Amino acid sequence: MNLLIVCPHFQPDVAPTGEVMTAIVRELAARGHRLQIVTSLPWYRHHRIDDGWSHRLVQTEETEWGWITRLHPFPTDKSNLPARAMAFGGFTALSAAVASVAKMRPDAVLAMSPPLILGGADGLRRAGGACRSCSTSRTCFPTWRSRWERSRTRR
Repeated sequence: MNLLIVCPHFQPDVAPTGEVMTAIVRELAARGHRLQIVTSLPWYRHHRIDDGWSHRLVQTEETEWGWITRLHPFPTDKSNLPARAMAFGGFTALSAAVASVAKMRPDAVLAMSPPLILGGADGLRRAGGACRSCSTSRTCFPTWRSRWERSRTRR
């Protein structure tokens, strides 16, 4: 199956969402799926693009299972919420544009949220390709589960 995955973080980014999506991609690739990942350049650790990465707007690398297209994340000062919102909006718009011209016609799109608006980035691709879509949300992440498990053990 050809899968297009749109997510805000992916290896080597250390964000929890990147770790989850990297694990999902590994499992899908091991099952023989062809994948195209649309994600950001690594930036989570220092809230700026990691050293050693180009600051180009879009860059694609080929892998044994497909492609990873990395986009500029438009990092801003963490304390400036309006600027962060604009950055997420810019990243989402760029993700939607890149996803709409993916290297393969996907059978399904998996769009990771947060940011919640990123779930809508798959809409443009679905409209052009008539494929199914699946979106995840923050509530399925290990941090939520570990908080829930801790609350249960306190009783």
